[in-house]
Amino acid sequence: MLLCAGLAGGAGPAAAAAPAAAAAPAVQSVGPGVQVDWSRQVLSAAGSCAADLFAASAEVARLKAERLARLRAEARLRKALQALGREPRFHGKVPAELLSRLESSQAHVAHIEYAATGSVSLRLELPLTAPVPANNPAPPPPGAAPDAGAPAAAEADKAP
Repeated sequence: MLLCAGLAGGAGPAAAAAPAAAAAPAVQSVGPGVQVDWSRQVLSAAGSCAADLFAASAEVARLKAERLARLRAEARLRKALQALGREPRFHGKVPAELLSRLESSQAHVAHIEYAATGSVSLRLELPLTAPVPANNPAPPPPGAAPDAGAPAAAEADKAP
């Protein structure tokens, strides 16, 4: 007992636990299989899928299971993003403007585990920061003819 008291600074175990209880949790559950890590500003969701028993091989079953596991994790992320904007316990932690721009398809695989049977478990992470802009198609080179369906082409036909 004296050894434990000496490690805690002589104040006892209750005093050592008090500062930890006062601090807000760094990782908070948003829903089933979904957590938000406020210190890293990351929303993470788990997804898993069992292997297809009728697939031609474990490799084929693994591809299907990975795709379905990712879809399930993305669905959990979509629900969690809605909860972050709707539930009062999360108000003010993530700006509403940012939540409207985040999409579950922007998440990346943080961890993936393949079983010998072909089943897959994975964890997707979505940063709660400014989203990466989508790949916009390159503008046409100067002097190139506009698309036939473009409004500029329709107006050029009307000109005398």
